[in-house]
Amino acid sequence: MNWYTARALMRCDVAGRAHSFEETYVLVYADSAGDALRAARRACKANELDYQNAQHEPVKCRLSRVLDVVEIVPDNLGHGTEVYWRPLTVAEGERLLAAARNSGRRRCRSSDRQALRAARGSYRRE
Repeated sequence: MNWYTARALMRCDVAGRAHSFEETYVLVYADSAGDALRAARRACKANELDYQNAQHEPVKCRLSRVLDVVEIVPDNLGHGTEVYWRPLTVAEGERLLAAARNSGRRRCRSSDRQALRAARGSYRRE
């Protein structure tokens, strides 16, 4: 068995309208890339959320699609281990750099996501 990282797209709807998408990465342990894809779908489905936002509107975050799966070569996962990669053309890399430079968004949102996950027990799951 091997470790794989799956990249998935989650869609969040507020009050039945598309609100945002989230790109997420999940770590799975599987016998093959096909098994990893199926395991990633299950993991992402398990992370789907239903809750009410501060305006008391229903929010649903659902798996849209697992985009790709990449095998992680090292068996000893630890700090600094590469868990995802994909080749980019020069043009794609330049577009990503330009978008990062021009973005006013925060680079790290982990505290937002962690707070949501910590409060997850209070959300209604379907």
